[in-house]
Amino acid sequence: MKNPKINKIEAVIDAKSALDMFGKSFRFDHVKGLAEWLKNSVDAYLRDGAAQKIHIPDSEQVIVVRFRSKTKTDPIRFECIDFSGTTHKVINDNFARWFDRMAAKQGLKELKTYGGHGNGGKFYMRQMFQTSRFITYRNGHLNIFGFDEDKDYGFLNGFEDKKVKPEEAFKIAGIADLIPQLLKLPETDALQERFRLKDIRFTVISGTKPENVGMRKYNNLLYRLRVHPQARNIVQTKLVYGVLDNGDLMRLEPEVIKPKFGFEDPVTFEIPEQLPYGKEYVALANEKFPKGGLTLFTSEEPFNRYGDRAALNCINFKSKDIGIIASYKISELGGALRNSEMTEFVYGECECPILEDPDNDLVLNDREHLAKTELTDALLWWICERINDLTDKMVERTKLEQQQIDLKNTSIFNDFLNRWKNGFMSQVYGEIFAGTNPGDAGGLREGQGAGMGKGETEGDGGSTTEGSGSGDQKSKGHKFPLVLLSNSDDDPLSPGNTVNCDARHPLVYQRRADYEHNVYWINTQAPLAHKIREDYGTEHVRWREYMFQRYVDIILKQTVHEMEKRGTQLTADEIDNKFDEVSKRLHDSATKELEPFLFHEKFVSNGKITAKAAAASKSNEVIEPNNQL
Repeated sequence: MKNPKINKIEAVIDAKSALDMFGKSFRFDHVKGLAEWLKNSVDAYLRDGAAQKIHIPDSEQVIVVRFRSKTKTDPIRFECIDFSGTTHKVINDNFARWFDRMAAKQGLKELKTYGGHGNGGKFYMRQMFQTSRFITYRNGHLNIFGFDEDKDYGFLNGFEDKKVKPEEAFKIAGIADLIPQLLKLPETDALQERFRLKDIRFTVISGTKPENVGMRKYNNLLYRLRVHPQARNIVQTKLVYGVLDNGDLMRLEPEVIKPKFGFEDPVTFEIPEQLPYGKEYVALANEKFPKGGLTLFTSEEPFNRYGDRAALNCINFKSKDIGIIASYKISELGGALRNSEMTEFVYGECECPILEDPDNDLVLNDREHLAKTELTDALLWWICERINDLTDKMVERTKLEQQQIDLKNTSIFNDFLNRWKNGFMSQVYGEIFAGTNPGDAGGLREGQGAGMGKGETEGDGGSTTEGSGSGDQKSKGHKFPLVLLSNSDDDPLSPGNTVNCDARHPLVYQRRADYEHNVYWINTQAPLAHKIREDYGTEHVRWREYMFQRYVDIILKQTVHEMEKRGTQLTADEIDNKFDEVSKRLHDSATKELEPFLFHEKFVSNGKITAKAAAASKSNEVIEPNNQL
């Protein structure tokens, strides 16, 4: 049996109920709604140019967003004003139509427009205001179309294709006070010329008693409008002004985003023709829709997670025409993002023509997100991975920068401790070892180093690393031990090089040549040193305490060598007693002279010892690091 034929009938739709149902998704933020109005104004200029077969420059596309405060007689009112204007026929054929993909183009099929389905601006009027009006003037005729308190729409009684003079039209539209101020601006010279030639036309979209506004500061709405994804490009290229009541016109300009240092150039990626999705692949390009691309940018300052600038931390999906068809905050992409703290410096644009394939219908009415499908899920996942590629590099650079900061801080600390150590040894050693040898006034004399120490002895044909060394050998070393940082400081015995320690080397390291020249190296690669830097950073007091303890180690080592050099019998008791004496004096000195170094939360700032720490320090007055010890 053949399939029976259906006798088609027209669907019966309750238009108001349908608009109520669809309108729920358009009860959106006022900034998003104002962005829809801006797009409508730009599209009006584009249609004018296309109809006349001319290009209307951006500098001639004037748009004004005005907020009118509540008065004794009038409620709060939002307005968006442009100087294109339209006709009664266009309103009937297009503005009164809903869910028409060609509505924004108004019959011009090849025209590239910002608007999509022709619904956003109208739904904003319908859903977010008690009443709203579309007031337009062209060819000497005024039309007022809009929504009343019951959300019914149509022409205002008595204002359907009404012939009036321009001055009267300005008054009826409520912009008579605005026009003189606008025409005084030097950048509106093209509009001034149009008015001089009697080519006067305009449109005012207004909404009264906006929902969820209350005492909101209008300046904040204007700022948020500047950074909104759907409005930012318009604000950047057109003459868009903001004004409160009868105040001065303020040119709206997008926030200038300075790129992050080291990542000034945009990073571009080509979207593959296919992307994996589970065990299958989805096509992102074909003969009709070419491959798209992703461009990522960076910001010098992180975008706030919340608040006005958060809107900039996003990926905008650009139309193959000129508008934005969707926008995702990076945190909304849904993929496995790494380096979340670095993603706050990233924003970007994606253009993928296949998203606008009418067979897929991926662009939603509100142009906020794309329809959720295998294709969009795969694309969002791929974008997350490309963001990860960029932020991985940012993390690596940050680590390198932090290493440089750590080295600089540590160098400042080491310089500070070297000077304290020299003062301590000059005074205390002189007192502790005074009289040990006849005629010795105490202290290390010029040219006397520590000799060889633990870990190296001299044998036939060279040096080995076994047993204890002798302090009898004539030294060419410094008067006081010179303490340097491994893997960082310049080697005084081999200029241009450094001593690279390993985690297995001792906390305080010396080569044979270092013994002879009285040089010590603090091993910055020791596991404990690495752990403290990794968990706390070099500005933390724990790192300063770690360095101080290494100086304690060095001074006690020097004490043993000094005892041996002066002929003291190196018994356990003698060493223990001398350690007690030196250790007590050492910690007494640290308590008095290193209090800011050991206990202040902040000791360095911008590469210098803080003034507060320097003033509190009694051991030295050096503020700048000194590498020439």
